[in-house]
Amino acid sequence: MRQVTSANGVLKHYRVSLADWQGTAFVVSTATGKTEIVDNLGHLWTAAERLTGKPCDPLDADLITAMERELG
Repeated sequence: MRQVTSANGVLKHYRVSLADWQGTAFVVSTATGKTEIVDNLGHLWTAAERLTGKPCDPLDADLITAMERELG
């Protein structure tokens, strides 16, 4: 659950969320309702990009700045 929580902290920047699915996989969802099931977190970023149609870079400078602002 910690991994899901951490991933969601990053994914919200892209209006995407991650949820555990029966303890065996993960569901990646967009704010518009598109979803995809991934077997492991290694497939998370490609699924998020496919669903949003945009690059989702966890090392994006704007994302890092936004996360630093949230942490205070």
